Amino acid sequence: MERGLGRSLGTSILAFTLAHAVVFVPGVTWLAYLVGADKAETARIKQVLTQTQDTYRASYGHHTGTYPRQTVFVGSTNKREWGQDETGMRRFLPVTCGEINVAGATEAREQLWAEALHRFRCGEPWWDIPDAEREQEMRFDPDAWEELVAAWTELRAKRDGNPSFSINDVYQGAIHGDGARNVPPISRADQIRIGRVLTRLGWQRRRECEGGKRSYVYERAKP
Repeated sequence: MERGLGRSLGTSILAFTLAHAVVFVPGVTWLAYLVGADKAETARIKQVLTQTQDTYRASYGHHTGTYPRQTVFVGSTNKREWGQDETGMRRFLPVTCGEINVAGATEAREQLWAEALHRFRCGEPWWDIPDAEREQEMRFDPDAWEELVAAWTELRAKRDGNPSFSINDVYQGAIHGDGARNVPPISRADQIRIGRVLTRLGWQRRRECEGGKRSYVYERAKP
């Protein structure tokens, strides 16, 4: 993604209008570089975006109150692949930006908000975004082990039909090779990494108990 396209300025122009708006429309909250965060930050962002209400004390208020959320969060990044969530990116609607026509946005901003409000009041399904899933998938930042694990699990599926295997099996077979010797012990970070890759590839973890011992295996996620 190129720098200097006017993404921040274009967003601020649309959001600035609302300070003088007469009709009731949602606000815009600009979070610079919202995306491209690490996994811990992404989890926190998801938690914030999922909330439908906010609790706060308004300016000059004496008590806190809980209010329906009335804002749209907008963030930007210079990366083309920034997604970190292996379970999906349904909370984000990525849009590729070309150069922003700042003058045009300034001139048309009231008209844009008026059209959006009119279409909303007419019941247009604003949540049905064409190609949203494809756009989300294109932004995922894949793990370097994903290709290795995908090839190994496909071979297991062809051979066994409906296989189940442990993370240690994947670590040995996919990452180092089934016949490899002197394989370093698997670390906790390696376990988490492989688990995330398997989740993204459509495998789910299941607990087994045999001989009083508990273990976890992965199998194809059921539709």
